[in-house]
This record gives sequence, structure tokens and C-alpha cells, in this order.
Amino acid sequence: MNSPNWHTDLRNVLDEWASGPKSNHVVISPDVDGLTSAAVLNSMYPLKIIGIYTTTHLLMLDDYDQNDAKNALWLDHDVSQIGVRCVGQHLVHHKPTDKLPLRDPRSWNPNVWVRQSWSESFSGVGGKKRDKYPYGTAHFLWDLNNRSKKPTPEQTALLAHADGTWFALDCYKANGAIWKDLMFDESKWIDNLLNYREEHAAHPLHQSLANELNEIGYSSQSRSPKAQNLPSELKGLTGRQSLTIRITSNPLRYLERIQLGLKLIGGHIKSTPEIGTKANFLMSGKRELLYPNRIEDFDELMLESRIFSHAFTDLRSLSYTVNLQL
Repeated sequence: MNSPNWHTDLRNVLDEWASGPKSNHVVISPDVDGLTSAAVLNSMYPLKIIGIYTTTHLLMLDDYDQNDAKNALWLDHDVSQIGVRCVGQHLVHHKPTDKLPLRDPRSWNPNVWVRQSWSESFSGVGGKKRDKYPYGTAHFLWDLNNRSKKPTPEQTALLAHADGTWFALDCYKANGAIWKDLMFDESKWIDNLLNYREEHAAHPLHQSLANELNEIGYSSQSRSPKAQNLPSELKGLTGRQSLTIRITSNPLRYLERIQLGLKLIGGHIKSTPEIGTKANFLMSGKRELLYPNRIEDFDELMLESRIFSHAFTDLRSLSYTVNLQL
């Protein structure tokens, strides 16, 4: 059975990166989706994690420096510097016509693939048209290699948890179905997430995963008021996506938490990537916030401000990082 076109496009991006001189180097995001993405990708292309980027701070590991970071694949990130490849799923277009002049074309993102933009997103729970991509980076990577494979209950729990996907799909059912038809129509794993309330076998495993993540330091709570209205057996399956300790306060301790999270998640995926052991070099940018409705020309803003990474996070927020170049 033929893969959809996006499979080919994404595989070409990954194969091109894997054939380069730094063929296994990645810079990851530190949240659960980032770690899950690394574990899934490692089953296809054995990785060496050389850096961690929080969207404000870049922590380089061992003896790797910013030149190594420039040649790495930035995973679960959307960065804007020509020469830097990225694979992520954030909403980066303000309007469908944006050219994103600083984004390296050797990158992939489902929202960019269909030119989903802020101007056509955030229509709320009653929206019936396509909104921003509602899954995580880990999910399209999983589909790339496991489209016809049914995940184990442990893997189902992890895929449901990564990026809070099961809860997002539960809240925005129409958008989840639209993107299923667009990307995952023949996938064997997708209905487990779309109907997660009925996936009772995964729920105790999911709760155990959430508890273990909490003990490691992934103790962030869901910000959604809707999460507080969930039944008690589902409420504990939200949140626990990001570390609550600061990377700048103790980089080595931060790295140790990442290593523990990676070991836990890699055990579920049955694939654990290699990661550096020393917290070596920290670069920091500056985070800015802007109301998207005040933007006239986003491409112009990107060039003038030298935006390094950004995302339209909700109807009223563009979050972007400046003063950081490799």
C-alpha cells in the first residue's frame, strides 16, 4: 500500500539529514513530545542527542558546540535559520501566503505542508473547518514507520499522553477527524487516540506513566479549565508534559531529569537514543510575545527581528525568540 505524499516528503528530509557529515546528531525539545519523538526516530535513524532547546535556552552537551548544533536536526522544534533543519508541528504561518524566508527548506511540519495559518485557526470547540494540527511530532514520526502496526497498550498510553494529544482530540473532535482523513486515514493506531475514553486497558498504564513522569520532575499541570471537569479516572491523565525545574539554575541536574525521562519513554517505545552526559555550554535568547492581530507582514517581522524560533500558540499570542543565532 502506497504511503501518502507527506510520508515521502518527510522521509526525504530525514534521509538527506542522515546522509550528511553529522548524520545522527539531534537537538531536542525537553517535553514529553520531544522525548517521545527522539525515541521513535531512533528506531529508524540511530540518534545522538547533542543539545536541548527550551525555546529560550540552548544547552549543548559533552564537547559539542554551536557549529555542531547548526548541522544537527532540530527535533520537535521549528527554527528559522537557513542551514538549520527542523522537524516539528508548531503553527508558524501568520497567513497562508507567508514565505518564512529564514526557514530552511530541508524541514518538515504538517502545518507548513498544508499552509495552515493563524488567520485560519483557533476557531474553538465548535469549529467545523480544519484548524491547526492537533497531534504531536511523535505521532507523524510513529506513522512514518508504524502505519500498519497496532501499538501495545503501553505505547498507546504514551502516544495519548505526548503533547496532551488524547485530551486535545477529546475537546476538538471535528479537527481531529479532519486531520485523520488528511494524514492518518489508513493508520492502525489512530482510532485508539480518537476514542481514548473507551481505551480502558491503556488508562491504568497511562496513570502509571503520568505518576512516573511526575516523580522525575514532569509535574506541570494542565492549564485547561476543561481538564478540571473530567471524570476522576481521566483527570490524572492530563498535564505532566514539561519539567518544572529551570535549566539555568542547575544544567547538570536538568540533564539528569531529561535522561531519566528518556529512559522511561524509550522503554515504552523499545528504542532509547544515546544522549550526552555532560552539560557543557549554554546559549540564551530572549522570548517575546506579540498580539498576532497587530502583525501586518510576518515575513518582514521575521527578517527585521531575526526571529530564531516562533509559534502562534493561541488566538492572541505569537511567542518568538530573538538574539539567538548559530
